[in-house]
Formats: sequence, C-alpha cells, structure tokens
Amino acid sequence: IQQAGILLRCRQVVMVSAQIILQRFYFRKSLMSFDVRRVAAAALLLATKLEEQPRKLTSVAKCVYVLACREDGISMDLSSPQFLTMKTEVIRVERHILREMGFAIGQLLEPPHKLVLQYAAVLECPKEITQKAWGFLNDAMRTTVCCQFEPNIIAVAGISLAARTLEFPLPQEPDAWWEIFDASYDEVVAVCERVWQVYNQRPPRYVNLSKGAGMPIASPTSSFWAPASERSDGGLGRTDSVGGKPQDLENPSLDRMNEMMDEKELVDLT
Repeated sequence: IQQAGILLRCRQVVMVSAQIILQRFYFRKSLMSFDVRRVAAAALLLATKLEEQPRKLTSVAKCVYVLACREDGISMDLSSPQFLTMKTEVIRVERHILREMGFAIGQLLEPPHKLVLQYAAVLECPKEITQKAWGFLNDAMRTTVCCQFEPNIIAVAGISLAARTLEFPLPQEPDAWWEIFDASYDEVVAVCERVWQVYNQRPPRYVNLSKGAGMPIASPTSSFWAPASERSDGGLGRTDSVGGKPQDLENPSLDRMNEMMDEKELVDLT
C-alpha cells in the first residue's frame, strides 16, 4: 500500500487510511477468503475517495499489478486477461469492505498522524522529534495496533519512541506527560513494544492463502501457479531450467518504478 500510494503520488494520510481499512477488514474476514493483494488495492482505491484524492480504478490496479510483478519476478503484461480480471476483483472486494464496515468507513478512520502534530506542539518538541514520531507511526500501521488501541494512545507511543531514540527528555512533573493526553502507561508501553517488534522481523513475503485463485499475475499455465510439490524449486522461489539455481531477478528501485509508471502512462493525474 505504501509503495503503491507513492507511485500514485498520494498524500501520506491516504496510505495510512488504506492500511487502517485493510487491518480492520481482516479483523472480520480471513486471509484465506480474500487475497491480500486484492484487498490492498481495494483499500487504497477506497482511501483515495475518502481522503478526497480520487484516483481511477485503472491507475490503482496498474500500480499494484506492477509492484506484484516486481515482487514475483514476472514480466508485466497490461493487455493480459488476468489483469482485466484483477480490476473486476478489486471492485468486488471494495464492495465487501463497504458491507463489512457498514458503509460508514469515514467514522472509523482517525489516523494518529493528525494527533501527533498537536501533541508535539503542546510538549514543545523540536522538529526532529516530530519527524521521528511520524516515521514510527507509519511503521505502526504495518501492525494491528490501529485496531487494538485508540489513536491518541498510538500518537503518544510514537512520541515516546522518538524521544527515547533521540534521548530527548519529556516532562514528568507535576504529572506524567502521557496523562495529559488521556493515555495510560501500560497501553503506551504495549504499543511501543509492538511497533519495536517490526524492526526485528524479516521482510514480509507474499504468500497466497486464499481459497480461490490469487491476484492474476502470470499465465495460469506457468510454473508460478503450479503446486509447490510440482515445481523444481519446491515452492521456495523461481529457478532456472538448467542448474536449478535462483534467477537473478531484476529489482528496480522506486525511482525507476516511477519512471516506468510515467512511460506507460499508468498514473492519470488529470
């Protein structure tokens, strides 16, 4: 979601809202019922509408498609029937999201990013603390804390992590600073620990857990779609046809991805 939002040139609040929508949706539905790539695309499309930065369905679908191809090491084919099917699936998932959240998603979205700026101003924190706290909140959206804790708790945890990282003292008297923002010590510590775990985890890797077909990327007849037991790599990754060694797949930078998007007119900003 973060990378697709950057390619679409959306504000950070759009990506944050999309991540909250995705996390809340999976609190109601299983990963085995809805493929995460489809849900990510639908959540981002919905967030652009809610945050008044609308993007076309084709633009969002193409961004997610490009990123999926890059991750899977598969060549891009925007004219394939699989890509057209993906667009239909994104619309279908968007309807499921709206139905599961009672068509009142706007009332559920209160990103902590809006609060952290206010809290930092009250505490008279320097710009470095605010920027660092903002970064921690971005990483917090990769976890489920947005569904487990109130936004004010998450915002306070972001400031706490930033202050501790940069060794900036926060007021403890006459009352602890977090109590000013209606946050309890135990809740703040719980959020901090959960966010800190993100930096000790391995980079995520896409695995299709859905019962149906995953996001159509390659041809259904390719080895990518074959069961792990029937593939030469045992399901661990693509290999060449000669020595069974991992291929050196192209992994373009985000800047290069932006160039690719511009060249293929994947983003419509008009």
